[in-house]
Amino acid sequence: MASTQINMTCAVCREIYTSPRFLPCYHSFCLACLEQLANRHGNTIPCPTCRAHFVVPLGGVCALQVNFYFTEEALEQARSDESNSMCSVHSKENVIFYCTQCDQAICIRCKLTRHDGHATEDLSEAATRCKQTIEQ
Repeated sequence: MASTQINMTCAVCREIYTSPRFLPCYHSFCLACLEQLANRHGNTIPCPTCRAHFVVPLGGVCALQVNFYFTEEALEQARSDESNSMCSVHSKENVIFYCTQCDQAICIRCKLTRHDGHATEDLSEAATRCKQTIEQ
């Protein structure tokens, strides 16, 4: 899912898309991000990715084609997956370790502070180990 989340991430706000819209150059951005660009640049906006200029349609940026490749269900799932992989203590850090002593997924900052000296392993290794145990 991580690679899918990268494709579902707006290059402007770096969040999972909210109401994604296609530009004529086929790059997609959140509707709110495009509205901010229109407020800043007027009727002709440069694409934040490729810098190709496009004219805002008469109905505003909300009149741009919705990116139909991302269903709202898929975007919600990506948001849920992303929030589940974030540290509960350090909200901007991804969990990448598993503390075997505390039976908890933790981030690098937690490993260096709250779990210093605890036995830890890479989260993906812990997941593989657990999967093998379940399969047995």
